[in-house]
Amino acid sequence: MRCCSSMGIFLLRDYWFGVIRVALSWFLAIDTESLCAQGPVKAVDSIGLRSVTASRIEPSGLEALVAIEGGLCVVSKGAETKDPIRFESARSFPISRSIQSSFSQINSLDFSPDASRLLVAGGDPGQLGGVECIEWPSSTRLGLYQTEDQGRAIGDVVTEVDWFPGGLQWVESHWTGWVLVRRIDGTVRVKFGGHTGPVLSAMAWDEQTVISSGLDQTIKVWRVADGVQVRSLDNHTGAVVQLLGCDGPSDKRLLVSAGRDRTIRLWDPSIGRLIRFVKLPEVPVRMELSHSGLIVALENGSICEVSLPSLRIDQTISISDRPIATMVQTSRGVWWFW
Repeated sequence: MRCCSSMGIFLLRDYWFGVIRVALSWFLAIDTESLCAQGPVKAVDSIGLRSVTASRIEPSGLEALVAIEGGLCVVSKGAETKDPIRFESARSFPISRSIQSSFSQINSLDFSPDASRLLVAGGDPGQLGGVECIEWPSSTRLGLYQTEDQGRAIGDVVTEVDWFPGGLQWVESHWTGWVLVRRIDGTVRVKFGGHTGPVLSAMAWDEQTVISSGLDQTIKVWRVADGVQVRSLDNHTGAVVQLLGCDGPSDKRLLVSAGRDRTIRLWDPSIGRLIRFVKLPEVPVRMELSHSGLIVALENGSICEVSLPSLRIDQTISISDRPIATMVQTSRGVWWFW
């Protein structure tokens, strides 16, 4: 009997040792190798629509990345319809795979110009922020960057990230009020500080220039070489939530800004001139370039189609009974929204 009891204890101990070893191996595999996880097919609605914070069309143009709390989902429509709807809710689309993230909140996604790397920006509000660099399409983490220059920890979330045209560096905007340019290895090249509050958007205008905007209602143009602020544009009367570049007359590149003052504004940033603006029926939450101009998502669940460079509102369409968090345009020209 004593022998059987000892054998039972030995087997039980060996069993739990095996369980712990397998669990530890699984944890280490997630942390050091691939961040991609396969699971049962679900839809975005089933994981909580309110948690959707960002999206980006996948390089194939047929799938989209959707940021939720703690990770990303890859979604696709599945079967093609004969007459695709121009604006289509993607809440019920199936999730083909998920990608884990270090951040509880993801604010921005951007693919490198050659589509080989994905930047994921976010963090834990009020605690720590950062940027993850992920190899695409393997979903292997290449780096996690949560420090500013001189090794100081980022004190709050990174709000937006944008690759430079050459794909060798990126710019990131911070809730703490800073704007950073990082080299592809994650080291900080230059740090800009001129906003008096959180920075909500930053874009690489060209290899030598960065433009940022923030809660302080200003748009600032920076020189990358030495970190100098070239000019500040202060016509908005509300927080400036997003910036985009577009083609103007004679192939001149112009800047478009969206503000919580319910305006879209068109600028020539090279001289700091406001060209024109348009008043929207509601506060804009997101804008994207389309073949004819801008698609602007509003807080009330409507979409405004705005011509460029005239800023004429062509039509306003109610497409959702709830606020639109984010949207993407597929390769078929159909807009998916969440």
